[in-house]
Amino acid sequence: MFPHSTNIVPLSVSNQAVSQISYSPDAAWTSTSDHGVPSPFEQTNVYEAAASFNFTGTQHSYTHCIKLTSAAGHAVAVYGSLNWGHDRYNITLDGYSAQYNGSLYWKVGETLLYFQSGLQVSQNHSIQLLNAINGATTTLTHIDVWIQQ
Repeated sequence: MFPHSTNIVPLSVSNQAVSQISYSPDAAWTSTSDHGVPSPFEQTNVYEAAASFNFTGTQHSYTHCIKLTSAAGHAVAVYGSLNWGHDRYNITLDGYSAQYNGSLYWKVGETLLYFQSGLQVSQNHSIQLLNAINGATTTLTHIDVWIQQ
């Protein structure tokens, strides 16, 4: 996955890391639990409710940013659940957006919702998970950022 790289490891950011993940509007997201889904997880059914996360290779910490000391993000992954009643969600990475379908006839408690590798390690990155359908459910269990140790 990471050619010519050594010691690339995932750094997992919990959905409960409110100093690192920004939920907007905050009241639209609830921390909940459900059988078969790693708990607690964040959930919304509000149109355009978003969970945003910023990461960078610098040694500085900003509001709603994760501090990666002497490390930089090579890749990012967003995890959540899929189920009946879930629907379309948007992922925006560094200003580029794509839409995905989170609806299934059965529950998948935790699965990969989005993955992108090949990120510029010297650049600041921003990723957002957005609920694209009013009344449909979107969930977030955690975000992984691959860094070089």
